[in-house]
Amino acid sequence: RYHTISEPVVFDLAHESVKDEVGVIPETFRCRPGVIRSPHICHSVAAFGPKAGDVMGDGTKSWGEGSSFGQLEALNAWNLFLGVGTGSCTALHHCEDLMQVPYRDYRDFVGSTIVLPDGTRQPCRSIEFLRKPGIRQDFARMESVFAENGILRTAMVGGTKILGVRMQDLVSVVVSLLEEDIEYLVVT
Repeated sequence: RYHTISEPVVFDLAHESVKDEVGVIPETFRCRPGVIRSPHICHSVAAFGPKAGDVMGDGTKSWGEGSSFGQLEALNAWNLFLGVGTGSCTALHHCEDLMQVPYRDYRDFVGSTIVLPDGTRQPCRSIEFLRKPGIRQDFARMESVFAENGILRTAMVGGTKILGVRMQDLVSVVVSLLEEDIEYLVVT
C-alpha cells in the first residue's frame, strides 16, 4: 500500500509558503515570531504557545497515530473553521487514517529532504495517506452531521461565521460512522 513519489522534493520549513495551498490567514500565522512548524513535507502544521511543541507529531504521518492531528486529538484541541465550512475539514483524514479506509494508500517521499529553520538538512520521513484516483469526497455535509450530534459550536465575528468542533468529539462521531460504513465519507 505504499507508492513512492517520482521526483524528490526539498521542503524548507522556514521559507516554504502555505498561502497558495491554504490561504493568507495560515500564511500570516506561520510567519509570526515564535510560531513553530512540523516537518511533514505536504501537511505541515504551525503552532504557537505553551503547547506548540506538543502539537508537532513526529513528522512521519499526515494523519493518524503519531501525527500532528493525533496530537491535536490527544490535547482535545478545537478544530476551527474561520469563514469556511466543514468542506475544508482536514481532520476528517485523521479519522480515515485511524480506520485505514480502503480508498486511500500511503505515498512516501524517499529521497526528499527537509530543511530545518537553522538550515540543517535531514532526510524526509514523511508519508501521506493519499486518496486513490477516481474517489470523490464532499465534507461540507459534515456540518449538519456535527450539529445533529451536538458537537458543533457556531459564532459570528462581524459578518463571518466561525465553526468549532473539539477533536475528540469529531473523531468519536466520525470513527463511529466509519465503523458502520467504511466509505461514509465517499461520494458515490
